[in-house]
Amino acid sequence: MNLCLRDKKFMPRGRKKQWTKSTDFYINFMNVNQWVIRNGSKLDGFRTEKLYSRYSFQDAEQVEMGDKASNTRQRIMSTAEKIILQKGFAGTSIDEVIQQSHITKGGFFYHFKGKNDLALGLLKRYLDADDVFFNQLLGRARELTEDPLQQMLLFLKLLAEAMAELKVHHPGCLVAAFTYESQQFDDDVIQMMKDGTLSWRQLFSEQLCLVEEKYQPRFATDINDLADMLSTCLEGGIILSRILKDPEALSKQIIHYRNYLRLLYGDV
Repeated sequence: MNLCLRDKKFMPRGRKKQWTKSTDFYINFMNVNQWVIRNGSKLDGFRTEKLYSRYSFQDAEQVEMGDKASNTRQRIMSTAEKIILQKGFAGTSIDEVIQQSHITKGGFFYHFKGKNDLALGLLKRYLDADDVFFNQLLGRARELTEDPLQQMLLFLKLLAEAMAELKVHHPGCLVAAFTYESQQFDDDVIQMMKDGTLSWRQLFSEQLCLVEEKYQPRFATDINDLADMLSTCLEGGIILSRILKDPEALSKQIIHYRNYLRLLYGDV
């Protein structure tokens, strides 16, 4: 049985893959506010771009393009996300979000019916930004080489570089934060968390399937498990970096996963 057979019908939340050839773009990922790709460094023998990052939560004055209503909605979500990652969802009150967002109570309820609706909006924004980030990096790796294994290794190196550029430890994963408090949410939020996790699996497993079409692993491997292993490294690395207050902990875990793939597929 071909372990790389994929369900083409499954695409969580109806999102389309996004690729870019731009050498200067801004994206959000796990609350990492700004990523800028610039020409310059060499990576695994390829001329590529080095990722520079600067983490900051968006202040009221920093909300980007869009009309006034959209800006207010984004400001509310950015403020709420910051508080939730610090205090938890249950420990975050609507009044606190309103106060720190510098809006009225009517302004909040114009955009959100309540805390659960806010959670749904936060999660969708987070997962959509997450998709953009991963697809940007993987798309860049595919531009630099046609070899599927080297694409995956380059993707992981770019990801590790991006995480290593954080000035402080990673602020946290919203999906993980919500998972710890799942009793606070309705079925729609729970389902979106599941779909988001499965979308990570699909993205990683699709590339790993391409690898196995060309390279024979040294021992039997389930592609989905191998894809989930990367998600586990990312989530675990975030926890380590926060507990140990070590900004490099996450990038180190990514590199260890990369080294494991090299050993598994004989790239050593």
